[in-house]
Amino acid sequence: MPNQALLNSALSAHKSGNTALAEQRYLEVINGPENVDLVGAAKQLLGSLYSSLGRYPEAEEHMLASLALQPKQPHVRNNLGVCYKRQGKLQQAMENFNLAISLKPDYLAAYKNLIGLFMNHAMYAQAAEISQIALGVFPQDMALTQQLALAKQGLKHYQEALQLLRELNRLAPEDPSISHNLAVTLRLSNNPTEALKIFERLHAATQTPSYELLQNKGNAHADLGQLEQASECYKQVIKLQPNYVPAHENLTSILWTLGQQSNFVDSFQETIESGLSDVPIQQAYVEALLTAEKPDRALAFLATTSSLLDPEDQQVADFVARCHLARNDTETAIKFHKRACVTRETAVPYWIDYAVTLIVAGEIEQASDILEQLSERAPADQMVLAHLSLCWRMLDDPRARILNNFDLVGEYELPTPPGFSSLAEFNMALNECLTEYHTSEHHPLEQTLRQGTQTQGNLFARENRLLQLLKNSFRGVITRHIKKMQDMPAPYPGFSTERDFDFAASWSVRLRDQGFHTQHIHPMGWFSSAYYVDLPSELESSADDATPNDQGGWIKFGEPNLKCTPPLQAQHIVKPKVGKLILFPSYMWHGTIPFKSAETRTTVVFDVAPSDH
Repeated sequence: MPNQALLNSALSAHKSGNTALAEQRYLEVINGPENVDLVGAAKQLLGSLYSSLGRYPEAEEHMLASLALQPKQPHVRNNLGVCYKRQGKLQQAMENFNLAISLKPDYLAAYKNLIGLFMNHAMYAQAAEISQIALGVFPQDMALTQQLALAKQGLKHYQEALQLLRELNRLAPEDPSISHNLAVTLRLSNNPTEALKIFERLHAATQTPSYELLQNKGNAHADLGQLEQASECYKQVIKLQPNYVPAHENLTSILWTLGQQSNFVDSFQETIESGLSDVPIQQAYVEALLTAEKPDRALAFLATTSSLLDPEDQQVADFVARCHLARNDTETAIKFHKRACVTRETAVPYWIDYAVTLIVAGEIEQASDILEQLSERAPADQMVLAHLSLCWRMLDDPRARILNNFDLVGEYELPTPPGFSSLAEFNMALNECLTEYHTSEHHPLEQTLRQGTQTQGNLFARENRLLQLLKNSFRGVITRHIKKMQDMPAPYPGFSTERDFDFAASWSVRLRDQGFHTQHIHPMGWFSSAYYVDLPSELESSADDATPNDQGGWIKFGEPNLKCTPPLQAQHIVKPKVGKLILFPSYMWHGTIPFKSAETRTTVVFDVAPSDH
């Protein structure tokens, strides 16, 4: 059979899925009478076949050989990029997609592959840049526009993403992927109500909803405090996709919040007992047990699960170390931390866990060395700063006084929002409004409050006039506080007050008798807060100079949640008052002193994050 006929036969077999025959015929062309064009084509096509079969070294060899014969082949560069992409070789994939585009500036597939590569690696700025370049060539391509919107979403430029998606939705109102992405972006931009309407419409339009649709619908229900509806969505997700970790995590959290502590990890256990679980679901199960302060159960599971028995695995070693720390066995914990933290490039959270154990063990200088190195890698990491403040304080390092500068804690009376005769009248209405959103029975699994409840989702996303008035009043006070901070030494590099801000998260907490917050920080914030909406009469009437025994319900700063030797006491305590807003750096340790009362204590809390866009 002539070489051209062999190549045509190979290509036909390739397209029909007969890979064995395709491979045979390609090799016959390659090893037959020499014809540069046909041999080059056979080599690149065989390379593409090998890539689809996961035979990557052979794929690379044949595609590079084809390029050696004919260098200017954009489609071969694109296919070689796909081969590298499948192997996780980011740099090589990127180079080949770019080469393909440089050889053929209107190569749509190469643009889309490059954008997909960036999106898969959360390189949203690069994805947005390439999407805009591609749209300059293909201005009407709706898929490229949607990719640009998703890149903007990844950058948290939600309004730009919404503008693009709303226009796409206008042009193609029946396209479910556009509607779904619009709803996701609406929820991320703090509009779960509108998002839920779209998710419900999409759900009603299909007999077999995808697990992604059910998951996102559940998230919108959860944001709105509709916990029973959310949990049903997550249960359906798990039926469709038993190893989908976010559904298990969200369901576990909701069941705990609803007071079902006896069965909150049932979904994990059922999936694991089915024999169908993978390593990520097993790791998430361990994390849930550790969060719920059940280290013995976590350690027992780790010791009997074959896929998690490798003590050299960094994640497993970190889990085991944390279990032993929770059991007050710092010596064994340190041994496993050393296995988790094998190089300086080891993930920051593993090093932080190691430093925490060293602090508890009294190895303060070693912990400080680790944290100082981490601060070079992540200068604004609030967890690093929080633990570094403890080390410097125990070492009597003067830098501790810069981090633990309680002049950075601001106390303000909120201006009375418009439409109310007094702040007291506003707070009474607000307190009644918040009751509607406290729908749980128990404190959240992953949160620090005890003997109380917390609202779900982003409080300021609620379509409620009182909450929007509150948010606007907060903005004015935050602006004043940031201006005040400009005259103080910056506690850490990057603590610039010359920047815009936004609310990263917001919620309400209602504590009852014996309620309190454990000592904690806010790792996702820049500034954090406590606004007092309603207080028990005993707290409201306590004296400003009350003794420690009479400071129940007060907020204290500087005391960590670690068992330090010697114990570190609070350095700054603030009396609550209805209408008072307290602002403080998010890395500062803080908590609430337990109080006794038949009445509740209601606050609104938010995190402020820099807005660089």
